[in-house]
Amino acid sequence: MSEFRPRIIAFLCNWCAYAGADLAGVSRIQYLPNIRVVRVMCSGRIDPITVVRAFSVGIDGVMVLGCHPGDCHYLTGNYQAEKKMKLLKKILDKVGIGHERLCADWVSAAEGARFAQMVSNFTEQIRELGPISQIENLKEKLTIVKSMVENVRLRWLVGRELSLVEQANVYGEKIEQEKLDEIMEKNVDDLYMMGKILSLIKENPLSVKEIAEKLNLSLRDAFWYMVKGEDRELAKFVDFKDNSPRYLAVGGGVNK
Repeated sequence: MSEFRPRIIAFLCNWCAYAGADLAGVSRIQYLPNIRVVRVMCSGRIDPITVVRAFSVGIDGVMVLGCHPGDCHYLTGNYQAEKKMKLLKKILDKVGIGHERLCADWVSAAEGARFAQMVSNFTEQIRELGPISQIENLKEKLTIVKSMVENVRLRWLVGRELSLVEQANVYGEKIEQEKLDEIMEKNVDDLYMMGKILSLIKENPLSVKEIAEKLNLSLRDAFWYMVKGEDRELAKFVDFKDNSPRYLAVGGGVNK
């Protein structure tokens, strides 16, 4: 068998990370040549959906590199990138793909050697993990991830995190970071479970009892998810089976 050569995409901020990569090149610093660079104006422009699409076409690892905190050319772009990638890593762990396939870090224009070392280290890390194609049920898992990162509520929470935590509202109230993290975690858990349920009932309807047994849920929790799914037009009631209501997914994932 031929040696596994990881396919890696690196999204580099124009002002710092890309300049650091350029410095590594002109300085002739050696690093593993597995990456393909995409130059972006700001790391904050990278949407988690873009990362998911990269994985879906067979990319084994993704790097998102921006300016160091406090040095962003657009003031808070790297802060937004950090929050989005942190959330995506949680989701990747939750579905069983693993956060190790995503690297989000900072490189200044003067850190050519640091850039080269990061690329080599990440390449070796992906090589140890193996091809992304070997992950069991990868397509199904990526479908769930995609619908989760497209969820309107989750995207709103991430986009508003800075103002929710650091800036008071008109009543002088702030949300503590710990409290916001709990809200985010609860949303991730609920969306993941809803995604698994919708995947189960995508083609054939199942009863609440069957869903509870397959996913090790209580009947109450399984019914709660289905009522919520029907309310959000993600699933529809079909009929009854052994006095338990059956539901079928109607498409759209959990992005509503």
